[in-house]
Amino acid sequence: MAITTFEYKVDGANNIHLVGDFNNWNINSNPMDKKNTGEFSTAIELEPGKYRYKYLVDNKWHNDSSSDETLIDEMGNLNSIKLVSA
Repeated sequence: MAITTFEYKVDGANNIHLVGDFNNWNINSNPMDKKNTGEFSTAIELEPGKYRYKYLVDNKWHNDSSSDETLIDEMGNLNSIKLVSA
């Protein structure tokens, strides 16, 4: 397992949740903490692998422009990809 940090910033955002394969796309599983800089972050333990994810920012979906990769899923949605190494 590896501690993996996710960070995201949207000016004026009140709430951001990390949502993806690792939490069965549960929008309530990983709320992110807001720092004084306005950036939101969270750290979770992940096995090495490739994970699809998005950010839910004030109830609107956002992809991470700094993600390792992107992927269009079987429903035609663009997802961010996080690569976790051992």
